[in-house]
This record gives sequence, structure tokens and C-alpha cells, in this order.
Amino acid sequence: MEHDKIGWPGRFFEVGRYVMEGVPVSQVRHSFNGKRVFYNKRFTDKKKYVTQQIKIQKRVVIYPKINFDFLAKDFFTNKKIEAGVPLKIVLLYIFPRPKRLKRKKDPANYIAHVSKPDVDNLDKFYLDCLSGIAFEDDNQIFNIESIKLYSSYDYESKTEGWVGTIAHIFKPDHEVYFKNPDELPW
Repeated sequence: MEHDKIGWPGRFFEVGRYVMEGVPVSQVRHSFNGKRVFYNKRFTDKKKYVTQQIKIQKRVVIYPKINFDFLAKDFFTNKKIEAGVPLKIVLLYIFPRPKRLKRKKDPANYIAHVSKPDVDNLDKFYLDCLSGIAFEDDNQIFNIESIKLYSSYDYESKTEGWVGTIAHIFKPDHEVYFKNPDELPW
């Protein structure tokens, strides 16, 4: 039995990729005074902006084991993935590097981001933004991988790398089920 990188049986193929520029934003709590809910204005504006970025992108459709020469017209689509299809999503969050990590002795490559915002709040925000546009509903997601990094930085030229969020959406090439408990990845 084949396994992918994280241990799920079978293979996955990519069905979409979305790139959202700008500093990643996490889901915020809305305040409630007992009578009504107060929404954070800055948060709702950012959500509208990210959702608009997703809407204008065409989803890259990647077909496994098929010659792309015949599919040039169908390679990009705005169709969302229909309900009931199990999906795996990989989210990559790249934050701007803080001043304390721009010294000569600091590495030029990406550095793990281990401070706030929490990765679960980032996931909530971006899954809400993708829901209804990239896929029908976020309850289709059965597996999430999230990575938080600081961008790369070149000390000599004082230039910082790209900042934003990338979402890769995968679909299994088989039905996701386990025949017995011995097949579970843990």
C-alpha cells in the first residue's frame, strides 16, 4: 500500500492553488455584550480584500497522467470543487521578517515563525475566505497542513522576500477509508 508524506494511504493530486499577497491575517474574536455582536471593522475589511483576491484568480486545474497539450483551454477554471469531495489543503503563511532577525549573523533563508498569530486562527480565516469560492464548504477538508515562516532576507542588498499566503488544494485519487485499524498512520 502506498502512502503520501504524512502517512495517508494512496496518492493525492493537486486540484487548485491560490496565492494571496499581503501579511497573513488570523481570525479574530468578535465581542458580544449580551444583546448584539460587534465585528472588528479592520478584520471584515481584510476578509473582503482577501476574498476578492481569491475570486479574481482562476484555479489552476492539474490533471494527473494526462497530456496537457489537449487541455490548454480547460487548464484554468473558476468552478468551485463540488460538495462531498474530500480535500486535503496545505497552507503556507509567509510573514515579513522582524528587525531583530535582519542582522548579518541571521540566516538568509526562511525562518520558522513561532510567535502569534496562532496557526489555527490563520487556518480558520483562510478556510472561511476559500469556502464558497474554491470549494463548496470547509467541511470537505479532512486534512490540513499549515506552515508559518518568516520571509527570506538578503543582508547585502537589504531586500526582503515575498510576503503572503499560498493555499494548495489536493484531492485523493481514491476513496479515503481504512479497512482495519492497522492501516491508520499512527
